Amino acid sequence: MVSSFHIIFHSPIQIVHSHNTSNTKPPVLKKVLRIVLILFLTLCAIGGAAIYFLDKPTPKGTNTELADEIAQKVLLATNAAAWEKTRFVKWTFAANHHFLWDKKRNYVQVKWEDNEVLLYTQNLKRSMAFSSGRMLDGDEKSKLIQKAWEFFCNDSFWICAHTKLFDPGTTRYLIDGKQGKHVMVQYSSGGVTPGDTYVWNLDDNFRPVSYEMWVSIIPIGGLEASWSDWTETRTGAWLPNAHSLGPITIAIGDLGTSQSILDLANSDPFAELK
Repeated sequence: MVSSFHIIFHSPIQIVHSHNTSNTKPPVLKKVLRIVLILFLTLCAIGGAAIYFLDKPTPKGTNTELADEIAQKVLLATNAAAWEKTRFVKWTFAANHHFLWDKKRNYVQVKWEDNEVLLYTQNLKRSMAFSSGRMLDGDEKSKLIQKAWEFFCNDSFWICAHTKLFDPGTTRYLIDGKQGKHVMVQYSSGGVTPGDTYVWNLDDNFRPVSYEMWVSIIPIGGLEASWSDWTETRTGAWLPNAHSLGPITIAIGDLGTSQSILDLANSDPFAELK
């Protein structure tokens, strides 16, 4: 638009030429916008097709004593009792989010990029937030604490969801007509997105090999994620080191448990929360 006005005021001879567009090519900007629009529509079509063909309805199940018995066997197979007694847990989720969790005091250190949040999960207002070493306050603090809380809720679930089969607000089912060892767990409360449903697929020893998810943050119902590379940690609790969702791998790095924080950190990062 700027170049057109330049022609009108400074080169009137070219006015007729500027309106003779029968043989001129579309401006570069229009080409770019057209390509972007085509790509956007193509992606929308692919996404819509994926949801249509891959999306599964939430299974129907029966709440039976057998479902509870199977869930109990999952807890035994993964030594959930040792997990309950474990005090400190350390892990990195997808190489980006770093956690140190004091289960007894309900403290969690969450670190990503240049940010660090010391969460007190029983009262988030008592938490502390830092960015590039600077202590935050006001809205900055609240927003960073909320983000850290959401990271913790999601990322901790990927290491210990198998221990939460009997959490308050859960109901266990067996799916009508489904073959193989399995148990479906529905969450009516808890975390950031209550109402989610998971179907655990189990091996012959009742250790999870995968779960299928019906969760609010994923538009495709029944998406399956593997639970693999199980390891027995220092405290005796069995935890997974990796997950796969189709071609996507989610690595759980630097995984460890202990009854002493000094086994996992050089000092107690939660001293300021006391």
